Amino acid sequence: MFTCENCGGALRFDIASGKLICDSCLSTYAVGSVKDAQAAEESEEMDAKVFRCPQCGGEIMTIDEAAAAFCSYCGSSNVLESRMTGVKKPKYIIPFKKTKEDCKELYLSKVKKNIFAPKELRNPAYLDRFRGIYTPYWIYGIDIDADASFEGEESHRRGDYIIEDTYMMTCHVDANYDGISYDSSSSFDDEICQEIAPYPDNEFREFDSGYISGFYADVADVDGAVYMKDAADLTVDSVMTSVRSEFTGIDSMNTPSGGYGPKLNPSCNYPESAMFPVWFLSYRNKDRVAYGVVNGLTGKLSIDMPISVLKYLLFSILLAVPMFFVLNLGLVLTPSAGVIATVIMAIIGVITFFVNLGSIKKQETKELDKGYTSIYGKPGKTSHKGYFIGAILPIIAIVVALAIWFISPVSDIYYYAASLFVIVATGLMLIELIKQYNILSTRPLPQFNKDRGEVDA
Repeated sequence: MFTCENCGGALRFDIASGKLICDSCLSTYAVGSVKDAQAAEESEEMDAKVFRCPQCGGEIMTIDEAAAAFCSYCGSSNVLESRMTGVKKPKYIIPFKKTKEDCKELYLSKVKKNIFAPKELRNPAYLDRFRGIYTPYWIYGIDIDADASFEGEESHRRGDYIIEDTYMMTCHVDANYDGISYDSSSSFDDEICQEIAPYPDNEFREFDSGYISGFYADVADVDGAVYMKDAADLTVDSVMTSVRSEFTGIDSMNTPSGGYGPKLNPSCNYPESAMFPVWFLSYRNKDRVAYGVVNGLTGKLSIDMPISVLKYLLFSILLAVPMFFVLNLGLVLTPSAGVIATVIMAIIGVITFFVNLGSIKKQETKELDKGYTSIYGKPGKTSHKGYFIGAILPIIAIVVALAIWFISPVSDIYYYAASLFVIVATGLMLIELIKQYNILSTRPLPQFNKDRGEVDA
């Protein structure tokens, strides 16, 4: 904990000035000029208070006496349990440059564009819950120093013949990439991490605990080896883009069966640790949670944006009424054509339903979140139901409607009944599609490993 030399009050890092400031006497100090009263001189560790949510097991830490009033991961409003622990200092840090007020403006400007967003997302009291959290990252450096050969092809016409030439191109590749970063917290979703990236390496500072005074920090738990291959693959892709640009005289370059990695043989040492600034906001609705995340350096925003089913349906009804009258002015459908039109709409909806199921499965099982799965594995099941309304009922309606269309009864009443059946089934399916969208735009209530959630306070 940093204390003011003039009055003994607690110091916090002020984003606007980039200095430590005392809220009691307004004294300011350069970061690094004041020693943490709890920290040992030149220690590799710092003392931190770790807050652990009793509901989901999520952990955040602080070096001062701040109290965490709610959990950033599950939105729980109860006061978090806490304990003191020694935390290894990271090597680098990027200080906050965006303030909470900046985040509110960025978030609200985005929410206002979505007329179907729940009203709670515009509530000033809710927006005030933005929490500044330093998120742990691994910083990778990749070196490539190799003589490599690549096969290329070129085709040209000569008279009635198309001639294809194959070339073997050799070059020496010497490349060094520093500052490739991946988050080292299983709590921080990889998808969100990528959406608010990048954090430029020219903003790195040598770590000083003064920067996190007045803020929270996520707890690192992902091993540095998890993202080594990703960092190497990213470097290889970037290098090959440059290599291709040098061989301008060929039409295409053949990709080796094992990829370009074995040819370039990138080397990666164990990464350095760092902390990057993130503003974090969570919106909880029953067993789902939506996140609003802002890059604390650049202001780049990632928002989970659920929609209000009631708002969407009211808007659809209001839009459908004038469209009905406009279409009736110039478009006349026969009963049989009306059946086909409704069937086509239902088929499109059913296809959309099953496509969304695949996306929901990927999200719910966290198969793309390497940090989470490296520790906890994949969750077993998805939380989405509604197969009958979303798929089975519309398919039954489609089959019945097509059967009536194929039989071609004399009375139009059969066509109208079939069209009405399909329309009702499609309407119910639309509600289910909205629920699917809300699942895709929110996340399951996090439940971290039990060992993590049951540590004695």
